[in-house]
Order: sequence, then C-alpha cells, then structure tokens
Amino acid sequence: MKAAHVLMGVVFMAISSCAESMVVPTPTEQTDADAIRDPAPGTRTESRVEETFDLVLTSNPTTGYYWIVLGNDGGIVELKSETYIADPAPEGLVGSGGKQVFVFEAVAPGEADLVLSYQRSEDDVADTLNLRVEVTE
Repeated sequence: MKAAHVLMGVVFMAISSCAESMVVPTPTEQTDADAIRDPAPGTRTESRVEETFDLVLTSNPTTGYYWIVLGNDGGIVELKSETYIADPAPEGLVGSGGKQVFVFEAVAPGEADLVLSYQRSEDDVADTLNLRVEVTE
C-alpha cells in the first residue's frame, strides 16, 4: 500500500513538471482592449514580429457551428491557441453562445490572409471571414 502511494506521488510530480514546462499562450480577450472582435470580411490589421494578437469571434457551438481556420498563407502569422469562452447564462439554460478566441503570433514581416469559416461541415458553411494581416519589423 505504501509503495502505491509513493508511486502515485512520483507520477504526479512527473506530470506536474511536464505541465510547468509547457507554455501555451492564453487568450487575453477579457482584458485586451486591442483584440480584434467580430471584424467585417476584408478587414485589414497590423502587427509587429513576435507580437501576438487575439481574434475574437461570436460563436455558438451548441448549434453545431464552429469557427475553423481554413487558410493562413505565407508563414507570416502562426496560430498559437484557440479557446471557447461561454457567455454567462442563467442556470439551466442550454444552448447559449459565447466567443471563440484565436491567438496568433506574427513571426515574419509581410502580409498574410487569414481565412476562417463558421461551419458544421464543408458542405454546411454559415459564414466566411477573410482577415488581411500586415506584419512589420
């Protein structure tokens, strides 16, 4: 029994040390006034190399629809993380919406076209978003 407790402690410590070494960008949507929120198609934005920016899109995955990144050309920006944040809803309410937050990092100077689709499947697309990102040094 004591050996099992020791083994569990060792496993927990190993998992904890791995988790501490992983750095995953988290959305700053709740505090970042500069986040890009529900932009119109064709919107242009700017960033600098090594900076991150949040793209916040209204979403309701309970309907089966979800934003996905279809295209990101040129290696100018990289998707670092994607998170869903549910809107506050009264207790017992099912099917409320929220926001998807995409965190991108500008990695090289140039221009990139981000293409996102709000879809259930490739055959059931509700919306498409094109965002032009200009990255400077």
